[in-house]
Amino acid sequence: MRRVVGLAAARAGRGRRVARPSSSLARDDDPRTASLRALAAADPTSLDLSASEALMCTNLMCEHVGDRCGCKLALWLERRALPSLEALSLRNNDLRFVPDAVFRLAALRTLDLADNKLAELPGAVAGLGALEVLDVSGNDDLARLPAELWAMPRLREVRTRGDLFAAPPGWAETDAGLVREDRGRRR
Repeated sequence: MRRVVGLAAARAGRGRRVARPSSSLARDDDPRTASLRALAAADPTSLDLSASEALMCTNLMCEHVGDRCGCKLALWLERRALPSLEALSLRNNDLRFVPDAVFRLAALRTLDLADNKLAELPGAVAGLGALEVLDVSGNDDLARLPAELWAMPRLREVRTRGDLFAAPPGWAETDAGLVREDRGRRR
């Protein structure tokens, strides 16, 4: 049985069990990771951490302590194996970087990084061999996308906002971003 964790029931729409980070999950022995721990226990196929309090940084050595931050996510992902995770939403968390551990999620097919504060996307994104959809819309400081992105064989859609990114060869511009022109044979 595939399990969706973190998506609103209306968005899941397939009768899957749904959970979302909340303060009620934070009553565990370690309040810094309790919400994330509770979410990972389900071995989800989809994890929605959009605007998540679970990513609130408590690392006193981090310049973002008290804000949502990638360092907490990085630590959590380093300690977990999520072999079934196919979709991850980190939308609207004010993230300034994407932790390297995200790029080691082998089954990830959809990565939503929209509405953060990313200035760059590292070439390590090419390590996501199963990735089909990448959403980087709403990252106003993102000036370019890595060249490695366009060589990813399964990638069929890159969602962007506006006409910031020109379509490379084999890709077409749409209102939502860029789509691979030959996407039918890559499924």
